[in-house]
Parts: sequence; C-alpha cells; structure tokens
Amino acid sequence: MNNAIDYNDNDRLREIMVGRRIVETRKNTEGGLDKIEFILDNGTVLQAVETDGGCGCSNGCWSVDAPNDAPTQVITNVEVIDEITNDYGESATLRMFVYAEGIKTEIIRSEGGDNGYYGWGYNVFVTEKV
Repeated sequence: MNNAIDYNDNDRLREIMVGRRIVETRKNTEGGLDKIEFILDNGTVLQAVETDGGCGCSNGCWSVDAPNDAPTQVITNVEVIDEITNDYGESATLRMFVYAEGIKTEIIRSEGGDNGYYGWGYNVFVTEKV
C-alpha cells in the first residue's frame, strides 16, 4: 500500500515511526528529483521527495537532504519544524527530527519557498509491508 502524507503530519509520522528502528537509508535521484528513503525494521519505507513548483522561478521548489546518519536505535518521537527564513514568510527550512535513546537527530532538511500559489514542502510517501 502506498500512501502520501503531509511532510508535517507529526501524528501520522509518529504512528509510522515510533517504536521502529531505521535499518537503512537510501539517497537517489529518479526522474530528476532527489529522494531519501528510510527503511524501517518492519519493512515499511518512508520516502521524502523534493518538489518542483513547475514554473520558471523557485516558487514551490523544495529540496530534500539527509544531513545526518539516521540513528539505528528505537525511535521514541518524531518532530517536524518549519523555520521561516525571511520577513515575508515566503521561504523556510523544514527539518525532521527523530529521538532515539534521548538523542535528537535531524534526518531530513528541506529548503524552499512559495508565494502562496505553487505549494509548500516536500512530498512524503509511505509504503507499508503487507
């Protein structure tokens, strides 16, 4: 089953990740978009995919990067933070953190912006092992 969820749906991300371990992290580019996949110990795959606003400017374009190695310990919490980076609220850094053994680790960082017309944030897809 393949489900798209909002990048900042903390409740759904917790439901998927808390109590699980990340056993593998993959980074690749398919179709010209950067992707990061986190494979959990139960076979579930959480995929973060950069977005392209589809216009000639940078509106609606959001990168994805994995700035740190994901912890291999059991995840106890997940948190997504939007950090607005300009006075107009049109650009931000989006950061996903996981907590494991009391340590907070940033596993996804996304930078981009929008003027209100093209979209905010990267895409998250979940493939659950059936």
